[in-house]
Amino acid sequence: MQRYESLDSMRGICACGVVLFHFAASGFLCGLPPVRGRELFVDFFFVLSGFVISASYGDRLRGGFSVTRFMALRLGRVYPMHVLMLALFVGIELIAVAVPSLSPRQAFTGNHSLAGLFNTIFLLQGTMLAEGTSWNTPSWSIVVEIWTYLITAIVLRYAGAWFWAVIGAMIALTATQLVVSPEHLLNGQGTSVQRCIYGFCIGMVGFALYRRYRDRARALLSLPYAANIGEICLVSLALWLISIAGKGVLTMLAPPLFMVVVFIFAQEQGVVSRLLLARPMRLLGTLSYSIYMVHMLIYSRLLDVLRMVGPHVGLDIVRPDGNGGKVIRAAWYVADFWTVAMLAIVILAAWFTYRFVEVPAREWSRRVAANIGGRSAVIA
Repeated sequence: MQRYESLDSMRGICACGVVLFHFAASGFLCGLPPVRGRELFVDFFFVLSGFVISASYGDRLRGGFSVTRFMALRLGRVYPMHVLMLALFVGIELIAVAVPSLSPRQAFTGNHSLAGLFNTIFLLQGTMLAEGTSWNTPSWSIVVEIWTYLITAIVLRYAGAWFWAVIGAMIALTATQLVVSPEHLLNGQGTSVQRCIYGFCIGMVGFALYRRYRDRARALLSLPYAANIGEICLVSLALWLISIAGKGVLTMLAPPLFMVVVFIFAQEQGVVSRLLLARPMRLLGTLSYSIYMVHMLIYSRLLDVLRMVGPHVGLDIVRPDGNGGKVIRAAWYVADFWTVAMLAIVILAAWFTYRFVEVPAREWSRRVAANIGGRSAVIA
């Protein structure tokens, strides 16, 4: 399979955008319009996943590759990090049980309830069976993506000649349900799986178009300045849409636009692609999943430390945000310093979890999956 490194880098940038959104601070960085609309970054992940899964497993699943083996590989890729972060959050709650004065609330309540723990362990978070998010809240998107893997793998494996008719129906049905929802794509109350299916299937369509028209697109982009202008215009349009969409019906346009972005940047012909292929950008892409999964724990604990220690060292900058959370309120340069520091800590932690959790878990899952389905699965 071709490695789409520029798209990996874009995934890393989007993961950092989610980090900046969740880190509430009064500085310049956290107030950027695209950052405030970061909820749509998640839909870029969904579209890109549909594109990449189609590229790597589409033909294999159609040719008889075991759905069970496919799911073992995907779970081995994402579930170990999910469990690790959940275990760390549970550990913090146990510390709060032992030393109640360290926590402003009672342990194992609110978003860290035992019911939420059950839902999160068994991948129900974000589905119709367990609305809302809890514990490591960004993991809802991982959960719904796992269910989408299963649904689309079954379609790829068994739909045969009806495959594109089924995919088209899935896009139409999920789009209809999302359009009539109060906050459309961002409704989040029982429609998170539909949101993922909508973006994922659009990404699958994007790969089909890419495979069919790749040579024509490459020839067109090879014209003078065409690739540079196309990439800059697409990035600008995507950032503009993210900035102004809010929770309105414009959110429904994000996945189709992201599909076009993925289609063009998969060619890797323009100046923006060359920037994305720089080593630091590729590192962000490699660490993107770990960045996404570790950041809530790190930013929450960083704010806790600043809240407890700050007043004693002249840094009384952590304030309640009015919604049960905390925010850094200080001069913009102070807030931005802590924003950059937090992002650097997240990236460093993500390197460790990638190296010592993601990579070993992926290798282990490949060994396990090789034994699933017997000889016929290996041949397929």
